[in-house]
Amino acid sequence: MAYIGRQLVRGQNRIYDDISSSFNGSTTAFNLNIGGSATPPAQVNQLWIVLGGILQKPGTDFTVADAQVTFTTAPAAGLDFWAMIQGDTSDMNAPSDGSVTPTKIATSGDFSFPADIRLTDADGSHYVGIQAPTTVSSNLVWTLPAADGSANQILKTNGSGVLGWATDSATDSTKMPLAGGTFTGDVTFTGDSSNGLWDKSANAFVANVTGDLTGTASVASTVTLVDESSDTSCYVVYAGSATGNRALETGSNLTFNSSTGKLYVTEIAVNSNGSLFKENQLLFSPSGSAYIDHNTVDQDIIFRTSDASALDTTALTIDASDAGTAIFNHDVKVPDGGKFIAGADGDLIMYHSGGINYIESPTDKTILIRPKTGEEGVKIVADSAVELYHNNVKTFSTIATGFEVVKSGHATIQLGSTDAGGATIYFDGDSDGDFGGGDYSYIKHETDGHMYYVADAPSTHRHHIFKNQGGGSIEEIARFTNYGLAFKGDTAEANSLNDYEEGTWTPTISSGTFTAYQTQWYVKIGQLVTCYFYVYSFSDTSSSTHFQIAGLPFAFETAHETYFSCSANGTPDLGSTCMGVIGRIGQSGTNSIAFYRNFPEAATANLEYSHLNSGHFAATFSYVTAS
Repeated sequence: MAYIGRQLVRGQNRIYDDISSSFNGSTTAFNLNIGGSATPPAQVNQLWIVLGGILQKPGTDFTVADAQVTFTTAPAAGLDFWAMIQGDTSDMNAPSDGSVTPTKIATSGDFSFPADIRLTDADGSHYVGIQAPTTVSSNLVWTLPAADGSANQILKTNGSGVLGWATDSATDSTKMPLAGGTFTGDVTFTGDSSNGLWDKSANAFVANVTGDLTGTASVASTVTLVDESSDTSCYVVYAGSATGNRALETGSNLTFNSSTGKLYVTEIAVNSNGSLFKENQLLFSPSGSAYIDHNTVDQDIIFRTSDASALDTTALTIDASDAGTAIFNHDVKVPDGGKFIAGADGDLIMYHSGGINYIESPTDKTILIRPKTGEEGVKIVADSAVELYHNNVKTFSTIATGFEVVKSGHATIQLGSTDAGGATIYFDGDSDGDFGGGDYSYIKHETDGHMYYVADAPSTHRHHIFKNQGGGSIEEIARFTNYGLAFKGDTAEANSLNDYEEGTWTPTISSGTFTAYQTQWYVKIGQLVTCYFYVYSFSDTSSSTHFQIAGLPFAFETAHETYFSCSANGTPDLGSTCMGVIGRIGQSGTNSIAFYRNFPEAATANLEYSHLNSGHFAATFSYVTAS
């Protein structure tokens, strides 16, 4: 039954490799591969191609030529790609052996065989074959001649893959056989770079040779030479003795650069009369001074070396225009103990010895270090001071008793750490100055921002003393001792301020509850404590218990009773003739205040809970602590 519509192409349906990574909006032609191998379709209608989710029309949106597809519009970068070659599945089975006829093989295209090509005889029992080498470095195709050659000709290549017929020199009377022979006339030898002629009439060989000549020969009185000015390494030819037939010799110790005209010699021996190499004059003598002299006015003398990466590197230049100034291209090195000496009398010496670098003046001369011409930096004066300058102004100088910082305007000494490591000034004036053993003092700015002033001595406490000079005498103002702050030279512990503290405290009572107004605070300076309280709204206003407030922040000092007046507002029931309320510390316990009512006609009476009623009691008072 006939098939209506597009005819099936035999073979299996297969998906092409993704080519979307090559889309760039300008390229239209792309290779069609399956598994990395070129796979051409039989016809354009055999392909299904989808770009960016849109099915493309064969012959309109794209065309194919062999294993390459060309799109009418270049696919933009980022488009996805899907393509399938369509066919039926009837050809998936391999053909049986010996079933493929010559008419089934394509008449065009290249064939690749992984093994040899075999041509059998008529009955197929034997064959001849052609096989490629085991390894081929590059692809090679030989093109055979278009017609047969003449008898006894051989097949040769022109070096570009084209084969042709050529006559075998072994059987051609006009060619020299490889085994040698007799020549009846002149013989000319030609090559890419060397030519030669055997002139039979002159019985001589005329050569233009760039290769090697070996053996011994008698040379004619004249030799034809060829200019060679580009070879950078030529070996000078010499004979081993003055006469006779000698072999020509060379040596690596004597070479010539024909490109630059330079002769390289390992050593020049000087005879007893001295040697003078003219032009720019190099003079050596077995006695007296040796000279390297220039025979032209105002010309430098340059010493050159060659390292592993460069030739003719300038190492030293003697500048003739600057009175023979020596200019070194790199370092100048001397061994330990070797010295650089300047001045007619050896006034300045620089050297390294025993792990120490020295700059000294043995003739008591001043050493001056300048950051630029005309600007002072460091001045070292023999038997005197070392001076430091900032912007050509002296700011620091050593003196017999230490050092001084002197300048016009405000003078400062600054110590700082670039990595928050702290800064410290040490003082060691009471021992050997070695800043060891805990017998030194210091001022330190710690990494936490605190400043420390430490007077240290291994055997006893030391003081920080502040003095002021006035009226021609120096008087002590204050000092910090191990007891605290003392004044005017007083060092007694009892007269020292050794504490300062601020805080809050919590008043307590023995019966019921109350309300405290705002914060109950205290300030302690030395042994003197100042406190504040404000209490009201008592729950017990009926008992006859003596009213006391406990919870003072510090215990009072024995025999240092405190007596103060207490404000009583609101409506306390104090009695008609009561003059007020007083508080006493030291009457009951070490941390308590006992309260009393004050009357004009009699001694004080206890303030009891029954007197509190709706009263408000407040006071600010001071007392002496035990420590």
